[in-house]
Amino acid sequence: MFKKVLFSIFTIFFIISQAYALEDYIVLSNKRIISVTSQNIDIVDVIPFFTIDNSKNIILVKPKQAGRTKIVFKFEDCEQTAQIKITENETIISDIDGLSYFVLDLPEGPLETLPPPSIRGGK
Repeated sequence: MFKKVLFSIFTIFFIISQAYALEDYIVLSNKRIISVTSQNIDIVDVIPFFTIDNSKNIILVKPKQAGRTKIVFKFEDCEQTAQIKITENETIISDIDGLSYFVLDLPEGPLETLPPPSIRGGK
């Protein structure tokens, strides 16, 4: 009984630690993205993100485990492929013209905040 409880607790901590090691990204496009697919959904999941104006140019990239795969972006006039490499420490996405990306998760260090307007001046 004690071994099962200990094993369950260890498994939960292991799963949580793996989830925090992977970084989620937002990919932005200058053009409208018709569809996006991941070559291996066991490594990375890609999710279209729709805004109020329905511009369809934002994709969420959610790594699931370490590995290499490709993400295929289909635009109205062309199709482009991005290489993605996921390690336990970082996620590397190859550069594609017209796409920019940034990490969605908060940085590890303290965030710099501005003092209130009454102290720094202004409105």
